Amino acid sequence: MKNFLFKSIFMACLIFGLIVPFDCLAKSEIVDLISKALNTVEVTIINGPQNQILINKGSDNGIKKGDLFTIYNFNSEIKDSKESLGFFPEMVSIGKIIKTEKRFAELFVKDQQTEIKPGFIARRYDDINAYFIDNDGGNHILYEKISSNLFRLNWQPYTTKMNLKPKDFELTLIASNNNITVKSNNVIMGVYENDFESIARFKNKLVNLTNDSDDTGYTPIAIYDEPVFNMNIVDLSNNDSRCILYHSSNAVCAEIGKNKKRLCYKYEGFGKLVNVSFGANNYFVMNIIVKTEKMISRLLKFENNSFVIIAKDIDYILSFADLDGNGNKTSIIGQSFDSDSFFGQGIYLFSIKGDQLVIDRSLDLPNSFTIIGSLWCDIDGNNIQETLFYNKSLYIEISEGKKQKWISPDKFGGATRSIQFDKEDIEISPPETLYIWGESAMMILNSKKLIYIPNSPARSGILGNFGGLSKNGKIILVQKKKSDYAMNQLSLNFNSPVQNLFEYRNHLYGVLTKRNFFSNSSQSQIVLINLSRIKY
Repeated sequence: MKNFLFKSIFMACLIFGLIVPFDCLAKSEIVDLISKALNTVEVTIINGPQNQILINKGSDNGIKKGDLFTIYNFNSEIKDSKESLGFFPEMVSIGKIIKTEKRFAELFVKDQQTEIKPGFIARRYDDINAYFIDNDGGNHILYEKISSNLFRLNWQPYTTKMNLKPKDFELTLIASNNNITVKSNNVIMGVYENDFESIARFKNKLVNLTNDSDDTGYTPIAIYDEPVFNMNIVDLSNNDSRCILYHSSNAVCAEIGKNKKRLCYKYEGFGKLVNVSFGANNYFVMNIIVKTEKMISRLLKFENNSFVIIAKDIDYILSFADLDGNGNKTSIIGQSFDSDSFFGQGIYLFSIKGDQLVIDRSLDLPNSFTIIGSLWCDIDGNNIQETLFYNKSLYIEISEGKKQKWISPDKFGGATRSIQFDKEDIEISPPETLYIWGESAMMILNSKKLIYIPNSPARSGILGNFGGLSKNGKIILVQKKKSDYAMNQLSLNFNSPVQNLFEYRNHLYGVLTKRNFFSNSSQSQIVLINLSRIKY
């Protein structure tokens, strides 16, 4: 009975929080204390009697020596037609508090040559570089909670490098000996006892729930009692909320904010939804197969808590790509559909014109190119985007334009989902299989671009079949080494197929989906990949 009660409570915790999990296991006191100590305070610049730069708030308002402020000039008015929407904040400089009084404080400005005028606005811990250095290890969840609470800070990637030395006018949180020390310009702002240590006591029970070993290299953070094929997480601009978009069965769903308000757009037209590609700014495309004869796509956007159709019945297989190399998938790529070989030779860049998608230009890519699961990235660092894709023979290729630069030494056995086509004009012929490859993710580690690819071979089957057959999904790493590319398998043992990989806030996440064919039920698990603990 106790074991059943614990599992019930723990499963509720996992489902409740995706990015800030385990709320009902771990105390939040340290998060609340640090968030309160580093919260944003807005002040006005005033002149001192000897032309010192002062602010109009002091220790009575919680201002402390060492606090960092970003100074803004609200001089540019923003108008919509004739209506004033406010003033745009132009960053002027950064400053630190060097002396405090009850009702004012003195500010030392980083750039002494910059003119700081009375009336300028300054905000404490706003757009300041912040580091979380985990000397103890295992505090990644704490980093996620603090960084999500203090979202106005410019958080750098989580690190365990003890020798990292932040520059002046930067904030540092150091986890060491079960304490969190907060430093600003090497001034200790506070030391907090790390009550998140309590998570470790539940680690073995978490292992029992997931059937993983103690050194799995990944952390389960959410469970969905439905198939999840693809996922994207977006920070909403109007507040501290996030929007989680994911493709499940014949729908795309959105979970909004901490309360996980759920909205779904279900495809109810002709054909079957087989793939979804997410782009920047909450755009996404649906790929729909119609009677195994053609593939059409539909372009939508999720905004203001609703799904808006931008364009539909597009006779191309569409996908979002990062052609600019800025980390955002803003380009829409389309490939024509061929009923014999699935992927046609026509590959184009599209743009949105009103309620239509129009072709801008054609793209030069190898004849073996297939769009599903493809990725654009400057892997070798020569400032030219390469294209990584699965070719029609199930190998991975890297090309630069039409030129093939690399091909994987081994075939990929298949994807967790597939579609079978019967050739109606041939009486005796095996069915053709179209694999719906999961999306890969690009990460930058130590200034090097690395491509992580899901690899979960599955038996091909009927229309829309997926997963559950490869119990030990894998992740493949592709990177440039010296004069050639290298492919390695990560030392991870998953208990179900890896459906998809995605990046969010410089961290790698995976979607594991398995199906019970006897009960016709599915379950998906979202995991955080702990790259710092993985052997290659």
